[in-house]
Amino acid sequence: MRLLLVFVLVAVTVVTLAVGAATAAMYHAGSIRVEVQSTRGTDLSLRIPAGLANLAIAVTPTAPFRELSRELRAELEPWSEEVDRVWPVLRNSYRELAAAPDFALVEFHGDGEDVRVRKQGSTIVVDVRSHGEDVHVVVPLSTLRRALSKLERGLSG
Repeated sequence: MRLLLVFVLVAVTVVTLAVGAATAAMYHAGSIRVEVQSTRGTDLSLRIPAGLANLAIAVTPTAPFRELSRELRAELEPWSEEVDRVWPVLRNSYRELAAAPDFALVEFHGDGEDVRVRKQGSTIVVDVRSHGEDVHVVVPLSTLRRALSKLERGLSG
């Protein structure tokens, strides 16, 4: 009986520590936010723990990323030389980008559209205002790095 009690206490302790560690990892990873507001009455607000997205990226086979990589490559074909030059910079600049102060990466204003992509803290923030829709997306840099790495493996595989 005493041995069973010790076993149960050890099991409960291990499970509690595992749940605590998983919770801390999820909290540390941050969250992905997508918010869409439309004058047509279609609004969306979505928040996903980045830890879940990171896990999904890790366990997803490379094949879907390979197909996505091909589609992306086809869309970017007119700029393939630039993409080939920029891709290694993207891959290698993660640490520098994470350590850099906040700044705007891209800003575009015109034709009824405003697009702004910026580094804010440990996230990339995308804001788009276009023809009655406002879109706000926040993605942790660590999640973006994992997705880009999987895309790159899809391109080479």
